[in-house]
Amino acid sequence: MIRHIALISVVALSTVTAQQSAKPLVTESQAINIAIKAWDAKFGREVILRYRPYRAYLEKGKWHVHSIAPDLNGQRGGGSPQAEIQASDGRVIKVYLAR
Repeated sequence: MIRHIALISVVALSTVTAQQSAKPLVTESQAINIAIKAWDAKFGREVILRYRPYRAYLEKGKWHVHSIAPDLNGQRGGGSPQAEIQASDGRVIKVYLAR
């Protein structure tokens, strides 16, 4: 009986732990701030200011951070900073400019 209760407790705890680990530790605003720091180091402040504001969406454990600025001077595409941030620990995976 005690073994059965102990086994149920272990299964319940592992289920809770698995559910908690699936939840991202880094929020959208934190991912954007991490991306901005990485962009600043790589591309400079002017690029960051030119394409703001930014948004991020979560997909497969990664935040994808991108510009939501309207087209600049009627031109489409290219040049805006993009980043991929690991949702579990905030690690910068990739930083680049859109084509």
